[in-house]
Amino acid sequence: MKKQKSKRKEALGNSLLVLLRKEPLEKITVDQICREAGVHRSTFYRYFADKFDLLKYSFLTFMVAELDPHETINSVVTMIGNDKPLFRNVLINNNDVTLLNVIINMLSEQLLRGSKEDTENFTDINWIRNVLSTSEVPEMTAKMIAGGVLTIVVDWVEQNFQTPEEEIINFFRDFMP
Repeated sequence: MKKQKSKRKEALGNSLLVLLRKEPLEKITVDQICREAGVHRSTFYRYFADKFDLLKYSFLTFMVAELDPHETINSVVTMIGNDKPLFRNVLINNNDVTLLNVIINMLSEQLLRGSKEDTENFTDINWIRNVLSTSEVPEMTAKMIAGGVLTIVVDWVEQNFQTPEEEIINFFRDFMP
């Protein structure tokens, strides 16, 4: 039974990601997601409150889980560069601020997790490691960093990925001496 529940949730999550590669979240309906997943609408609401809840699940299950907590920023930039249509529709062609907050929260949690798990191996970006490890309020600091990173990434997407991925990563790495 749990396996079937997991498969249904996974199918819904994958369906949302497939649809996001074609159009923005605000234009995607629960009916479209259910059709793509091959499940009834009631099944959707059994597992998720709304499409934003599904989006968070999808990001956590299929994307954040793939990020290296010790290379969070590099992983994020690479992931976005590898799935441009999806992230264009998530970050640009979307008027919902809730979504940006979800992404900021997920990114800040990854930064905190990476910095707490093993400081010696948190090689992401030295200045981020130093700032988080010395901050009196690391949660707030991580959110501030995540917001800044997301702002640069959104700009990168808006500029149609004109700047090479490596240049974006180097900018973050070399931002503070």
